[in-house]
Amino acid sequence: MSAVEMMIRRNKIEALRQVKHTLELAWADLAEEASRWKQKNQNRNQ
Repeated sequence: MSAVEMMIRRNKIEALRQVKHTLELAWADLAEEASRWKQKNQNRNQ
């Protein structure tokens, strides 16, 4: 494998890591928002 191919693959891997990190943050935000929504609805039903 040439140095250029290795660099391209490393760049692709890093880009995928960044996407994964962004998705993990979005998932955490979504879970937090769902928790708040659930709590708000429970309080409303009491």
